[in-house]
Order: sequence, then structure tokens, then C-alpha cells
Amino acid sequence: MNKALCIDKNKGWFSRRGRADDIIISSRTRLSRNLNGHLFPGKMEKKDEQLVKGKIIDAFEAACSGDAWACSDIGEISPLDRKILLERNHMSQELSLHTGKSIIL
Repeated sequence: MNKALCIDKNKGWFSRRGRADDIIISSRTRLSRNLNGHLFPGKMEKKDEQLVKGKIIDAFEAACSGDAWACSDIGEISPLDRKILLERNHMSQELSLHTGKSIIL
């Protein structure tokens, strides 16, 4: 099941007031290792990419409940939303240009 990203352009952790609102902590994880038994993305065919994507989505569905995550194809995300994701460091400039790839947040 592909759960589409929903990007709220008006709210964010960075717009909320708090006791220490002058401090910003941000982190991200980049998965850059291939799955056992599969080639790296630059070496695999399109059908293999879809198989690996399915395995990754299945793993997220098994590990995360409810609305803890969402997945969208980059090409289905509007240019404005891609820019927002880029500015929030949720994806790289390179990924934002690969409309055939996907992102999970």
C-alpha cells in the first residue's frame, strides 16, 4: 500500500513557539545500501526497482503503525512540494530531479 505524502505548507516544527525556540535540532537518515540479493539502484532494471520498492514498503508497513510514515513517487509530488521537502532537508537536490524514484518520510 502506497501512502501518499501530505505536506502542510503552513505548519512545521520550526514555526511553533516553545521554551527553547531558539534551538533547532534536525536529523535525517539516508539509506544507501542495497538489499541482499539485489543490485544497487544504478545497476538494476526497472522491474527490479519495483520489486525492491515493494519490499521496502512491506517492511515499513510491518514496522510502523498508522500514519507514522508515508511514501510517494517523486514525479507525483508537485514542484512546490518538492522544493519544500528539499528546503527541509528531507531529500537531496539529486533525488528531487529523479521523477522515477520514491521517497518515504
